[in-house]
Amino acid sequence: MPSTVAHSLTSFAVGFVLHALTSTRFSALHVFLLVLHSTNGPDIGSVVEFLLSGIAPKFGTLLMDIVHHPIGYALTAGLAWAWVGTWMSRVDVVFGGQSWRDVRIVSRVGGRQWRRRRGRRRQDDGNDDYGDEYENGDAIGLAEEGGDNNDEEEEQTKDELDDSAGLGSQHLTFLNSWLLCVAGSLLHFRLDTLYEGNGQTPEYRWILSTGYWLPGANDIIYPSVGLAFFFSLSTLITAMLIVHTSLRTTLPLPTRVSALLATSEGRLVVTAGTAMVVAVVYLLFVYSRMAIVPRVPAVGEEADFGVLVFEALTGILPLTLCAWVSR
Repeated sequence: MPSTVAHSLTSFAVGFVLHALTSTRFSALHVFLLVLHSTNGPDIGSVVEFLLSGIAPKFGTLLMDIVHHPIGYALTAGLAWAWVGTWMSRVDVVFGGQSWRDVRIVSRVGGRQWRRRRGRRRQDDGNDDYGDEYENGDAIGLAEEGGDNNDEEEEQTKDELDDSAGLGSQHLTFLNSWLLCVAGSLLHFRLDTLYEGNGQTPEYRWILSTGYWLPGANDIIYPSVGLAFFFSLSTLITAMLIVHTSLRTTLPLPTRVSALLATSEGRLVVTAGTAMVVAVVYLLFVYSRMAIVPRVPAVGEEADFGVLVFEALTGILPLTLCAWVSR
């Protein structure tokens, strides 16, 4: 099975590419949580099974079956880790400067409100007790000693401090943290499915079972692949030409369609929707051929149905979830 190193390196590569492509909106914390869930998340079940092997082996195996599952992990241990992710997005780590042990976890929440309270207090008694505020855990207020700043400068300084920590200026909601948990879990089982048990995992065998490996498969491969290639590729290319060139403004399209294509978000929706329609139609076609008894090859021996379902769930869906939380 893939080791912890293999899981961590592959998920880190995915997260780092997203970090660069989104101009760090997919922040360092997003990358860390994605790697955490993809690496050690579902494998917590195997650790629990090992610890309970001498006490309650059946119960340990039950927990293993529940936690070491792409959905089971997200609905059990993943919920606790999602809460940890939201907490991590609200704190920072600072060095006090006294000794190497003077490293503290401080809150990121309330920086602007504290500065306003400090201004009011200066008018009241003329004192600025930075030490007390530091003990209360305001890293942002501590970093800005001396002088009154207007709201614009305060907001800019807060963003710069957040960016310098690599965490981004937005706190993670519980939903976004949980979506990262789901994405990491799916990436974990992507590797487990393909590279575990010498290719004899039930999921991998199911993918291959959607193909046709009996004699006669190649008799239909050229006409079937040719037709599928023509209709799918022609549909996608036509959509791309209309949506992403000047044709969208020069063709006599319906008013609602033209209005939708006038925005980048609308063009994104139309492009993704077209690809989704092509995928669904093709999957229905392949599945209908698989349902014929005896089996009739849809596109030769290719296991397209299993491949597309697997790639959609463990390849495209995790990337979509990561893109969603980095908006």
